[in-house]
Amino acid sequence: MQRGNMRTLGISPAKRKQRHTPLGALIAGLLSARLSARTVIDRYFPGLQGTRLTTAIRFGSLADGRRRDRDRPLETRAARRMLAAYLIHVEQADPRTGRASGCALWQGTQARRLGLKLTRQTNGSPTGTREVQRYARIFVRFGVLKLDQPDALNVPDTMRGKLKACRVRGQDVSARWAYNVAIVCGTFSDAIRGLLTRATKAAPVGSLVPAFVAAARTATTSAEFFGAMLAAMRARAPRAPA
Repeated sequence: MQRGNMRTLGISPAKRKQRHTPLGALIAGLLSARLSARTVIDRYFPGLQGTRLTTAIRFGSLADGRRRDRDRPLETRAARRMLAAYLIHVEQADPRTGRASGCALWQGTQARRLGLKLTRQTNGSPTGTREVQRYARIFVRFGVLKLDQPDALNVPDTMRGKLKACRVRGQDVSARWAYNVAIVCGTFSDAIRGLLTRATKAAPVGSLVPAFVAAARTATTSAEFFGAMLAAMRARAPRAPA
């Protein structure tokens, strides 16, 4: 039987790649309504963290992030999308410190992953990046996330994006912007830890995936990262016969 390619099967390469991220199945399940926000929170965020997250989603105002009186039911599409946005931060975080940083946290990247348009709609709906900013404001207000974007001049190369042209104060300049930094407040449940480490455990014997993951999470400079990878490759290389 002839295999259909990714496009003929109706699944874009981006979506297929997304599902293979540690929490990709949860995020895709929420966005497609196969999973409910209540189910994901009860299973993966028990205790106080789950209570705060539920409160943020149900009562956080999209206008200013503050608490509102009107309830936003967890069964709604908006609630599922907000939880998916939170999972994107959790997926990038180191379970030991809760710290997350990288290009996956760019607002445009998050918007695309959540299925939001990057341009303003004819019906007046905000852009995808603006919607992502609204979610982040709510999570910060309710104490489930801490967000910051450091000065690009004061961070190592591994925390800066690629050199890009942009317009600043009416002039075209080239700059490298620092990645967003997020701190996931609360402890990671065993269920979440299991999902975050599954990709590493599933790596074949002799694979450099575990070393890559460890170096990416602990290195503070590009030199430290490549040094750790070089040491891993040397350790894996077969010894020459005596």
